[in-house]
Amino acid sequence: MPPKGNQRIVIAGTPDKPLLVGGQKLSCYVLKDETRVIGRQDLIRALSLTTGGHASPENSDGEMPDFVRQKWLQPFVSAGLKAMAKSPILYTIPTGQTAHGYPADMLIDLCKAIIDAHHAGSTTSRQEKIVRQATVIVSAFAKTGITAVIDEVTGYDAVRIKTLQEVLESYLAREMQVYDSIFPLEFYEQICRLWDWPEEYKFNRPPVVGKFTNEEVYERLIPDLRPILDTLNPMRDDGTREHYHHQFLTSEVGRPKLQAHLYGLIGLMKASSNWGQFQVMVRTAYPKSNEQLPLPMIDDIINDRKSRLN
Repeated sequence: MPPKGNQRIVIAGTPDKPLLVGGQKLSCYVLKDETRVIGRQDLIRALSLTTGGHASPENSDGEMPDFVRQKWLQPFVSAGLKAMAKSPILYTIPTGQTAHGYPADMLIDLCKAIIDAHHAGSTTSRQEKIVRQATVIVSAFAKTGITAVIDEVTGYDAVRIKTLQEVLESYLAREMQVYDSIFPLEFYEQICRLWDWPEEYKFNRPPVVGKFTNEEVYERLIPDLRPILDTLNPMRDDGTREHYHHQFLTSEVGRPKLQAHLYGLIGLMKASSNWGQFQVMVRTAYPKSNEQLPLPMIDDIINDRKSRLN
């Protein structure tokens, strides 16, 4: 059954494979936009919280659900957590049924608010079970984040890895490309301006510019790209490389994406007064992803390209 209205599409997870934590079963799914969700009622039940409040994201009143409105807890609930609580996500599970849920991170944020309330002396013996459950849940995900656990439970881990590999393959050329100018001169002009360097540095660039290029360009383009490029195009003893990294990118996908990223960075540079301000903006606009391929898959890609490029 296709989703209706503002219902989101589930791409991983099934009702018969819940997330088990603290003796509770939590229905969990990955949506098409990669949001990891936990069923609304399961989340509330896992913490033995009071139910109530609206259950539909279509409620225009923006009513605060009871489970975050309780007097002992409310002072410790952040504005972001309150906003999420007011707007549960509507999605369709594989059985065709409509469900309401919350982003998985909300469970951890809620648990931390409960623990903070306890440490501040706001809880009583009535909330003892709630505090105990919150502590168990936070401890369960202390080493492995909740996103990683949900990806494993729902089977999205394998889907994600396959997708990352396909994206990486589309970026990397099977034959080294002929050199042409990819980086606009304005990119280097803006670096000089933000660092208050002499204008000549836009041509005679200090080595640190290469470090900037790796960190702000190649590391923020797609996961795992930079280490592969570093292996295919290693640094020589004199600190230079035989080729340019962009010569190893495809003309169909890799290089156009690189150019678009460069012009995006230039726009942020123009809006910045100094390098520190630019760093804040770039981390928001182009955050580095923590998603990575397993090392054997990276090695396979590198070995394949080396055999073709040599």
